[in-house]
Amino acid sequence: SGARISDDGQWVKVAWAAFNTTIRWDYNGIPTDETRMWYDSWNEFMWTRTDAAGWDGKEPKAFHTQSELWPFMALVEILLTGVLEGVIFSLVFAFVVLLVSSSNIAVTCMSFSAICGIVVTVFLTMVAAGWEVSILESVCLILIVGMSVDYTVHLMHSYRNAPIAGRLPRT
Repeated sequence: SGARISDDGQWVKVAWAAFNTTIRWDYNGIPTDETRMWYDSWNEFMWTRTDAAGWDGKEPKAFHTQSELWPFMALVEILLTGVLEGVIFSLVFAFVVLLVSSSNIAVTCMSFSAICGIVVTVFLTMVAAGWEVSILESVCLILIVGMSVDYTVHLMHSYRNAPIAGRLPRT
């Protein structure tokens, strides 16, 4: 706790108070939604205090911080949004490329279902294992789409260009 006074000694430029809370300081194992609840509670506390002090309410005249937990919460929220957008974009792009390259909607749909099956299996494995999404996992989740496309395109190409005539003998 402390304060800084203006050079002429008549005004308090800034004052602060530090105190302990029951919020865990380490972010390992804390769900993001629980962290978001704490963050929102502190925001509400700060806004009600600035409103009660008679400030205009357009911006708070005070703030709260937690050295590691708030930034990590924001990072995880952004990563989750980015992963979902990246995976959806990659799947749509893969479908279009498969359709253009194969010129066959049936083969494209079979290939796309294989890709979706691979992606869903990996996602569900992560959930079952209890993995948290961090920087490495978010990059890998988007790469999984690319790896599954690569594998599936090779199978599609082999099927389409097999020297054997007929659908059943090719499989």
